[in-house]
Amino acid sequence: KPFPGIPYNKASVHRLLGDVPDMMSHIKNTDGTFITYLKESMIKLNAPLIQVFIRPLSTPLLILADFREAHDLLIIRKEFDRSPSLSDLVKGLVPEHHIHLPTEGGWRGQRRLVQDLMGSSFLHNVVRPVIYQRVE
Repeated sequence: KPFPGIPYNKASVHRLLGDVPDMMSHIKNTDGTFITYLKESMIKLNAPLIQVFIRPLSTPLLILADFREAHDLLIIRKEFDRSPSLSDLVKGLVPEHHIHLPTEGGWRGQRRLVQDLMGSSFLHNVVRPVIYQRVE
């Protein structure tokens, strides 16, 4: 069932596989990817926020392609968190990584463990000499 007010492909709502047949056709005919299918759908629907039906008998995925709105949702507003779909993608590869943990819970503790690893002091004094040595 589509969310009201958000554009979507009308034909996809009445198919068991939703947008999957159109996506597969796009990939086959254009040598594209899932991302290029989403881009084409946004152009066709003329909207920066669309919904696609990828998982049968499930709620649609909301796809947002507006940087300012995405930044607002992910950084400033606290009522939104990471999608469980992200966890589905990476949990098998990195089961203990903080990238797929919800903000409330283990994320903060995991993030604190690695927060200094990308600081300029660490990169300059620890990483730079190792990279230089390997390249040399």
